[in-house]
Amino acid sequence: MIRDAQPSSRSAADEVLFVTDNSTVSLMSLGYKQAAADIIWLRSIQYFVAHLMTDRRYPWLEHFIYQIIELDERFKQVYLWAGSCLLYGGEITVDKVMASNRIYEEALKRFPNDYEPAYRLGMNYFSELRVSDPQEQQRYKAMGIAYF
Repeated sequence: MIRDAQPSSRSAADEVLFVTDNSTVSLMSLGYKQAAADIIWLRSIQYFVAHLMTDRRYPWLEHFIYQIIELDERFKQVYLWAGSCLLYGGEITVDKVMASNRIYEEALKRFPNDYEPAYRLGMNYFSELRVSDPQEQQRYKAMGIAYF
């Protein structure tokens, strides 16, 4: 059971202390980019869960995700995890669906024969993306079916 969101005692400034830019992370990895990607993934999971149980706001999550992808673009599991977290970590909005879709589209570029990102992308377009314009909604549903 997920608890109701509670205010976080951590400020945005606290989070900034743990975030570095991509070039710094690459340099600090000393050539062990996959290991650095693993460490950032663990930090991202910790970050996501901490905010899931408190304020359900994730201002740095996409930054962490793209750092991981830059360090190890073949880390397939991170794409699936990230797409789900971005979408289901709180209220589902058009922006969150589109952020999730960007991750799944990146996965499809790197893993074109893998059904999972295509299926998830199809589900996002077909059932999760809600817009007020009926024609646009039908266009998104058709895009979703194309990914199935």
